[in-house]
Amino acid sequence: MRHSLWGLAEVDRMCGRYEASRHRYEQVHAISQEIGDRRGEGHALGGLAEVDRLRGHYEAARHQLEQALTICQEIGDRHGEAHTLWSLGNVAKDMADTDTAADHWRKALQILDSLQLPFAATVRDSLATLN
Repeated sequence: MRHSLWGLAEVDRMCGRYEASRHRYEQVHAISQEIGDRRGEGHALGGLAEVDRLRGHYEAARHQLEQALTICQEIGDRHGEAHTLWSLGNVAKDMADTDTAADHWRKALQILDSLQLPFAATVRDSLATLN
C-alpha cells in the first residue's frame, strides 16, 4: 500500500495537485515511521519538500530535506544522500543563494561520481546553470 501511495503522490505532484500529493506523502511518511522504514521515511520527506518547493515554501522544504539528509547519512544511503543534496541545491537556487546551491551540488556530484551513477549528469547540468 505504501508504494502505491508513493506512486499516487508522485502523479499528483506532477499534475500540480499539491494538496493531494502532500496528503499522500504524509501517509507514506506515517506508514514508514510505523514500520521502521527509515529509507521510506526519508523519501517521503523528500517528496513533501518538493511539494513545498514547488509552492514557494522554501524554508519548509529546506527543513524537510535536512531531516531527510540526516536519515540518509544515518542509514548509509549514499544515493539518497546525493539526491537530497541535489534537492537542497535546488531550494537554495530558488532562494537566490547560488553559493549554497553550488556547494550542495558539488557534494552530490562527488557522491554520484564515486558511485558511478548516471544521475551525475543531471547534477552537472544544474551546476552549469550557475555559470
